[in-house]
Amino acid sequence: MADKIKVGLLTHAGGAHVVAYLNALAATEACAEVVLADPDGKWEEDAKNILGNKLARVSRDYDELLARERPEMALVTMEAKLAPPVINAAWTTTVTCTRKNRPASARRILCPWSRKPTAGIVT
Repeated sequence: MADKIKVGLLTHAGGAHVVAYLNALAATEACAEVVLADPDGKWEEDAKNILGNKLARVSRDYDELLARERPEMALVTMEAKLAPPVINAAWTTTVTCTRKNRPASARRILCPWSRKPTAGIVT
């Protein structure tokens, strides 16, 4: 499969379904690598064990990770009261995908509630 993407997984100790997301990212051929922002360090060992070589980088700082890695897609799984600034940071630093420049693999990602193709931010 061509055009694999880098995914940023942005979470914290209270993040929901993190192991399920890690397993999905490990299984999909559309994901080339994962960068993890985990300020509490709770998910680092799980990420290493599940993702293996797909785990490219772990950081305790969301802003630094996003600025340095610029993932094509960010997956934010956090408590609702903590998520807005992280979502904003992801929104402003992830690579903007348009019909012309997004990878073919991104076209196949479906938004589960709308069934429309989407790329960029999944919250």
